[in-house]
Amino acid sequence: MVAGVINIGTENISFDIAQNDQDDIDIIESLDYPLFLGRDTFTTGRISFEKVEILSQKLLGFKRVAEEYGANKLKVVGTTALREAENLDFILDQIETRTGFTIDVLDDYEEKSHIYMELIRN
Repeated sequence: MVAGVINIGTENISFDIAQNDQDDIDIIESLDYPLFLGRDTFTTGRISFEKVEILSQKLLGFKRVAEEYGANKLKVVGTTALREAENLDFILDQIETRTGFTIDVLDDYEEKSHIYMELIRN
């Protein structure tokens, strides 16, 4: 099975595609794009319309890459910069309308758990 995860973070959007072979998971592609959503959220409290435009374009690009790899499953998660933006509902609505993605915005505990698990794994 081929699956992908897109992480919308404070400084960048990262995208990993992995393949499950027997008992092992192999990362077959990793991409990222610097976007610095945190600059908007932590200075103005809101994410700008321009960054929502760029985010939508990048998500559609990642979606095309996932399709090229034949990914069966694609999950999109967001972290602090999205979670703390005053215009979160607008952002989620725009992203879903433009890309078809529903973003799972992780709460603080979930985000830290993922970070901790990644540290342990490496």
